[in-house]
Amino acid sequence: MASAAKRGSNGRVRVAFGVGLLLGLAELTVAVTPIAAVELGTYKGCSAKDTDFDFTPIALKGKDTEEPLKLGFGKRAGGIVDVFFVERKGAVKKYDGETRTVSLLGTIPCATGNEDGLTGIAVDPDFQRNHYLYFSYGFQGADTSFRIARIPVGEDGKLDLAREKVLIKIRSLRNQPHTGGAMQFDAYGDLWVTVGDNGTSEAGPGNTADLRGGILRIHPDDSPLGYSIPQGNFGQHFAAKFQAQGNAALAKDYADPAKVRPEIYVKGTRNAYSLALDPVRRWLSWGDVGPDFGAVSEENNLVKEPYYTGWPYFAGKLDLTSIYGTSFAKKDRAAPMNATAVAGVHQLPANREPIYQRVQGCAINGPILRYDGANAYAGQIPPQLDRKWIIGDCNGSFGNHLLTLNDRGDSVISDVKAFDLFHVAVVVDIQQGPDGAIYYIGWQSGIYRADYKGQCKDPALLAEKAGCADPKDPNYDAKIDPAFHDPRACGNATSIRPASQGKEWLTAYRDGFSVRSIGPHTIRILDMQGRIIFSAEGDGPRNYALPKGAVPGIYRALVTTKDATSSSGLNRLFD
Repeated sequence: MASAAKRGSNGRVRVAFGVGLLLGLAELTVAVTPIAAVELGTYKGCSAKDTDFDFTPIALKGKDTEEPLKLGFGKRAGGIVDVFFVERKGAVKKYDGETRTVSLLGTIPCATGNEDGLTGIAVDPDFQRNHYLYFSYGFQGADTSFRIARIPVGEDGKLDLAREKVLIKIRSLRNQPHTGGAMQFDAYGDLWVTVGDNGTSEAGPGNTADLRGGILRIHPDDSPLGYSIPQGNFGQHFAAKFQAQGNAALAKDYADPAKVRPEIYVKGTRNAYSLALDPVRRWLSWGDVGPDFGAVSEENNLVKEPYYTGWPYFAGKLDLTSIYGTSFAKKDRAAPMNATAVAGVHQLPANREPIYQRVQGCAINGPILRYDGANAYAGQIPPQLDRKWIIGDCNGSFGNHLLTLNDRGDSVISDVKAFDLFHVAVVVDIQQGPDGAIYYIGWQSGIYRADYKGQCKDPALLAEKAGCADPKDPNYDAKIDPAFHDPRACGNATSIRPASQGKEWLTAYRDGFSVRSIGPHTIRILDMQGRIIFSAEGDGPRNYALPKGAVPGIYRALVTTKDATSSSGLNRLFD
């Protein structure tokens, strides 16, 4: 990570750590002068400004942390939020929300040349029971792979490195740029991971048989492989599309797991370094760091289904004919062809342009925020930020912006520059915690929580619920806006059939559960944000009544027996 400054083709200088790379430098401090307060809007007679926020450091550089990159959250009884975070050189740390102290959980040996290192962390939705953390990192060994792995936290509160389960090994060239590595779980227990292009061209992001240059979606489990493939990923999605178009040959190619890796959800990214999932609609968004060249090439993307998003042939509005020394003819955006001898499918799907794009910089993606009037934490965002999308920049020049999407998530209808009062120039991760507050990492300064201290509240504005908006479906909910329709909430999905037993052993109803397993078991109910809202332990076949007064909605049930852990899918509960 030697110091360097990048001069784009337009002559402007921007901070980087290596030619064409991602982040601001560890030792370069860029002063940000706070601007005048930005009006965030009015809501039912009250207004809010970004100056209404306090910025509380929870881990300061030089004292608690060095080179922090990504964070994740754990929530304990009483609303206590713990913050887990990783440092590039391998340290895994935890901010204890109760004691307000930072501790070292362990250090993962990893390669640290160029942009390599420990680049991502995700906290299992069921962490309070299984104590699993997930990581993405460059392996320090002869195989030079980039790894996605699960490591439990032991009874002593430290990482149990001896019990590491490597889920995926990704081919990687050492000392090359663009690692990606952002990770996040959704409410269905699926894990999403970004993978950088590793400095490759067609051989990575243009190659459907290679995991580099894309976004993966897997479902971690306790199987020997460690995960399964959710329905509707890239290959399956486009096999169905090409079949519907009458192109049986392409449909067959995309259905072939040897030609299209089944873990892929999005293909064609350069360095999708930051990731967010809409907590209600499960829309996927990310920031893709562009090549500059003085053109519109910085991207913030939002998709509702798998796509090919252009790299290495396109970046934003920019058409590329050469990159990293590879030259190729101008491509057709409707049907780009990978002409190199790769194992994947040569004809790629049509290029999906980003929903937001700009010139120069270093795109960072933040959350689509949610306000919940039932949330007791005083520092959660004000209601006028509900459904606003935060994006940023890790070079400091672009700053932080609040975007408003239309109801269907097809376009940005408002763009307001705000939160320059974050007071750090190089922001590399922005997330909303389970307490409703905004958390962010300043590469050169530390980790902060932005607490709202204003008076604008609305206890009647409850969190949105995704659900089934199909009137013909048994899970139909007339209160769900069709714009938030989630097909995965439709269908009966009320029983679990373990592959090892071939019989139904749990049935979910609107007011309770029947567990038919013989022997000890644990049942847990998770809301659409992956939070456990009900748990119980029992022995033998047993009926459970769910708590009275719970908010009706779509929930997921997990049952653990001596044989397996399985999910009931999504169910309409508490009616």
